[in-house]
Amino acid sequence: MGVDSSELDRLAVDLARAPETLPKYLRIAIEVSARNVKDDARDAVRGRRHFRQAAAAIDYELVGYSGAASGMDAEIGYNKGNSSGRLGNLIEYGAPRSNNSLAPGSELQKALVKNRSDFESGVATAVSDALRAVGL
Repeated sequence: MGVDSSELDRLAVDLARAPETLPKYLRIAIEVSARNVKDDARDAVRGRRHFRQAAAAIDYELVGYSGAASGMDAEIGYNKGNSSGRLGNLIEYGAPRSNNSLAPGSELQKALVKNRSDFESGVATAVSDALRAVGL
């Protein structure tokens, strides 16, 4: 008595193709999340009494895009090439023993935490879209 494994064979082929499509969809999830973190951090810094001009120096850069999902990353923070961006570490982390305008703001950290669940949802959607693209 034989076993028909043709459906399993097709599934294996489809699953093998999924990693080829995943980077395209994963890049979208990473970029949308990076943009949201940037925007939320900018909004928070704009609300500060001092250093609000530094909000314009917050940006993001996508790095590690070589077509493989494992190397994808987004760097979000103060652009040190911008004159107000040079104050980024002071704005984010504050000055030692300061309880005034130089107290830590942690705007980037808070924005990252705020967007965590949306990022996780975006990654799940990316995986689902990649599987759908190969017929699964």
